[in-house]
Amino acid sequence: MTARAAPVDGGAPRQFGWGALAGASALVTVLALALPGSPVWPSDLRAGVAVSALAWSAAGWACLARPRARTFAIGSLAGGAVLAAACVGGSGWFPEPLADRLWLVAALGILPVALVEFPGPGPREIRAIAVPVLVMVGGAAAVLGRSPATTTLELVMLCTVVGALWWRFERADRAGREQLLWPVVAGGTAVVVAVPAGFLGTSAVVLAVQLVALVCLPAGCTAGLLGPPSVDVRAVVVRVAATATTVVVAVAVFEGLVAVLRLRSEPQDDVPAGFLALAAVAVAVGFGPVRAALHGAFDRLVRGEPVDAVSAAAHVGSELSGADDPTGALAALRGALGLPYAAVETPEGEVRWSSGAEVGRTYAIDLSASDRAVGRLVVGARDGESTLRSSDRGVLGVVVPTLAQALHARRLAEDLAQSREQVVTAVEEDRRRLRHELHDGLGPTLTGVAYAADAARNLLGTSPDDVERLLADLRADTGQAIAEVRRIVDGLRPSALDELGLAAALRQHATHLYSASGARLEVRLVAADLPRLSAATEVAVYRIVTEALTNVARHSGARTAAVSVAVQGGAVVVEISDDGPGAADGAPWAPGVGLTSLRERAEQLGGTFAAGPLPVAGAQGGRVRAVIPMA
Repeated sequence: MTARAAPVDGGAPRQFGWGALAGASALVTVLALALPGSPVWPSDLRAGVAVSALAWSAAGWACLARPRARTFAIGSLAGGAVLAAACVGGSGWFPEPLADRLWLVAALGILPVALVEFPGPGPREIRAIAVPVLVMVGGAAAVLGRSPATTTLELVMLCTVVGALWWRFERADRAGREQLLWPVVAGGTAVVVAVPAGFLGTSAVVLAVQLVALVCLPAGCTAGLLGPPSVDVRAVVVRVAATATTVVVAVAVFEGLVAVLRLRSEPQDDVPAGFLALAAVAVAVGFGPVRAALHGAFDRLVRGEPVDAVSAAAHVGSELSGADDPTGALAALRGALGLPYAAVETPEGEVRWSSGAEVGRTYAIDLSASDRAVGRLVVGARDGESTLRSSDRGVLGVVVPTLAQALHARRLAEDLAQSREQVVTAVEEDRRRLRHELHDGLGPTLTGVAYAADAARNLLGTSPDDVERLLADLRADTGQAIAEVRRIVDGLRPSALDELGLAAALRQHATHLYSASGARLEVRLVAADLPRLSAATEVAVYRIVTEALTNVARHSGARTAAVSVAVQGGAVVVEISDDGPGAADGAPWAPGVGLTSLRERAEQLGGTFAAGPLPVAGAQGGRVRAVIPMA
């Protein structure tokens, strides 16, 4: 094998360069906030732009490792760098109008284009419509700056981004939808948190909440690209919503208790520390049960009512019992779980049975029974869901073994029917062969014998010499008919088995084997203490040994051969080995007519067959091994 030189990877220098840009953006942002200057922007605007610059720069640098997300990562880094430059201008290092324009170009043009390219390059429709619109919005923002028209540009940008993400979500596969849900949920969370906080004034707490909301979107994009694929974003939403709501309820209850205590205290602002401690303990004790209740409520709201695994499995099992195919069970499974699609595939990947309309987002489970793969169960996710719920997986965990056993039983029944068909076909072929041999071979011979006997009787008184000649021909024809009968009988069952027994018949055959060069093949036979075998087993063992020895004598060039026939573990084990040089290279044997015939004889009785070079390193010769059950 020729070694090929590995291609030169230029990704490391490029990633280092983009990482340097991210680090420079972060450093510039920190310096703009830390070094003394004349802040021309309000403090909340400067803080928001600075936090956004740091968050987008970090997200872009973290996502550079994914080649498919390179466009999004570069857009995020570029947006973070422009926001860092705007933060410098907002600190008074260059004119304020230029800082405003930089901030708007990044917020309305560069970062929206990066979002449209998340998690990878978008479809042609997106690039042909959304990207030019956002480029024009960014250009208009660079020209207009902060003005009343900026609100219109913001609405155009927002509608374009939402429409592009929605279009990509509908066209994406299951993995793509899971990635797109993270920034969608993060952006929605940021809006829900930041907009109400804007009406609460300009306190430090409100500003901190708004800054956290600004980090949500780049953090969501990073989680969608780098997070583990097994994490369900809907489960994350349910947990976060339940925890956040519980915190709000706890704060409200605590403030309510404090307010009541203040009304009853004199003066009203003086609340004893003991009462505050009791209120805190009460809120802490109720936090866990309230969160559990809210978690269940949110989970039912987002995912629907959970399904009872036992009842669903019972329903599917009732459909499986007595059914010709599992289509009814698949329909019952869909009805129990509310799934749009369910199908059973063969181990080769072919859909055998299905119910419902096929969808793009599927979940597959391997079906196996008795350590044998029988196929796969493929179910489709519901509309709006990227994967199955944990309750659905629990139901499938109960249903899958039953379905696998049913499919295994069906396959065994099909194998049995096929085996019966093969047996019937073999019997009919033997009957046809016997009919042809009797009709075409023995029949004409016996007919000639009858005609010769009639002719001899007619000439008995007039031509004794002709009668003698006819009787001689009659004797020859009779001998030919007897030989034909013996040949037919030997084709059904070797006569040597009935006359000598299996071991003696094998020894008799082994004494008449010669190679193509005329040399006699020495055969060592071990077949002692054999119990009484069935007729079919005796014939199979005899045919396998004799045909294998014939192949050794004709093709292997061996001088000696060894035959072993023994009973081990309720089966007859037959081994034929030789010392021929034909298998010295250790290459596997190509099955020909002879090997195929031997394999069929063993497998017809439920046995196994193997043939090839000796399984010993450095040894030459071949081995044939067959294991035939005695039952």
